[in-house]
Amino acid sequence: MKNIPRIGAFLSCFLCSAAWPQSSLDSLVASAEQFESDGQWENAATVYQQILKIDPVSIPALNRLGAIRVGRGEYRKGIELYERAYKLNPREFVTNLNLGIAFIKMQDDRSALAPLTRAVSTGPDQPQPRELLGVALIAQDDYTHAIPHSKKYWCSTRTILELSICTRAYLQTGQFDQALRTSEWLKILAPDFIWVHILRGQAYDGRGENEKAVGDLRPPGSHSPKTLWSGSL
Repeated sequence: MKNIPRIGAFLSCFLCSAAWPQSSLDSLVASAEQFESDGQWENAATVYQQILKIDPVSIPALNRLGAIRVGRGEYRKGIELYERAYKLNPREFVTNLNLGIAFIKMQDDRSALAPLTRAVSTGPDQPQPRELLGVALIAQDDYTHAIPHSKKYWCSTRTILELSICTRAYLQTGQFDQALRTSEWLKILAPDFIWVHILRGQAYDGRGENEKAVGDLRPPGSHSPKTLWSGSL
C-alpha cells in the first residue's frame, strides 16, 4: 500500500466493504481532523480509534493517535502506537520523527538516537529531526557526531541558544577556529552576556592566544577573570 500524507488514502480497500462504505470512512477522517483543529483531542482520539478498528494498518491514524497520547503526557501509550506504525514501515519519516520526539520528552535521549537518525536519513532537508538529533547526541556527550548536525542547523540559526550550543560543540571537539567564528555572532547578539565572553575566551585559549583569552574573560563591569572560570559549561 503506497504511503501518502492523507489519512483517508491509507484505509484498506479490502476493509472498505459494503457494510462500511468509503464515504463513511472519509467522514470519520474529516471528523478526526476537525476535532484536532478545534483542540478537541479526546474526541479526535475516539475517532482515530474507530478508524483503526476498520483499518488497523493506517499509519497516519496510528501516528495521530500517538501524538494525542504524547501530548497528554501518556508517553508509553504514544510510543506503543508509534512502534506499531514503525513495524508497518520502518522508513516512514513521520513515524521516526514522532518516536524521537516522544523519547526526548521522556528525557530518554539515548533511545531517541536511532529513530532520529532514521528521520534525518529519510528527510535530509528537514531541520527538526537534525536539530533534535544534535540535542540527543550532545546529551550523550557525543560532540563529534553532533557537529555535522550543528553545522546544518545551530550554526546557521542566528539565535543565542543555538549558537551557544554550536560554539560549545566546536570547543569540545577542539575546533577552535570555528568556535571563534560562531562566537563572533554571539558577541553581536549579546555583547554583555557573560557566557559569550567565556566561550570566546575558551576559543582564544584553545588557539594559544592567551592575552586575548584573558581580555575576553573580562566583560564590562568585571574585575577578575578568575570568577568566570568557576564551574563548567
